Amino acid sequence: MIQESYPLQSDDNREVFAFESIGNKGRIAKIIVFDLIVDDIWNLGFGDQQSDGWDDEVISNNGDLVRVISTVAQAALLFSKKWPERRILINPVDEKRKRLYNAIFKRRQNEISQYFEITGSTEHGVQRYEPQILFNLFLLSPKRH
Repeated sequence: MIQESYPLQSDDNREVFAFESIGNKGRIAKIIVFDLIVDDIWNLGFGDQQSDGWDDEVISNNGDLVRVISTVAQAALLFSKKWPERRILINPVDEKRKRLYNAIFKRRQNEISQYFEITGSTEHGVQRYEPQILFNLFLLSPKRH
């Protein structure tokens, strides 16, 4: 899951992370934000940093997707180490990302499961993660080690 990742900078609460994607389109400033949804559930959002905030719908195509995803995974682990009682919601903003995230979870299930209990939402409701099912969103609950 965390292969080669980019260096991360974060705030003291580990709720906002920044890094640079370096690829065939140059350097692109990225941001990862954990926002409170309700109770102990925090949304993980990430995208390109903009002068007026950030854009989570842009597709950068910088040729470094694996490294970017590894960096986001690293941020999720750092967030969970700081806040082990908080759960992380991953809610894709579009169909393309939904398919991508499902493929990542399917390929990396064993690694992710070392750190998190994975549940998600499908057209049939909320259930424990199963790789053969297409999930609409994912909820990661940190495991206590």
